[in-house]
Amino acid sequence: MKEDFELFKDIMDHRESSKLEWVILVLILVEVVDVFAVRILELF
Repeated sequence: MKEDFELFKDIMDHRESSKLEWVILVLILVEVVDVFAVRILELF
């Protein structure tokens, strides 16, 4: 029973970690797009 609980806990931790990685990746992408947009708008 304890082993099953540990396995379930590890799976849930991995899912949360994966979600967090995606959120961070999206935020970085938004920041990069924002920087490029500001630089392009400065040219006009």
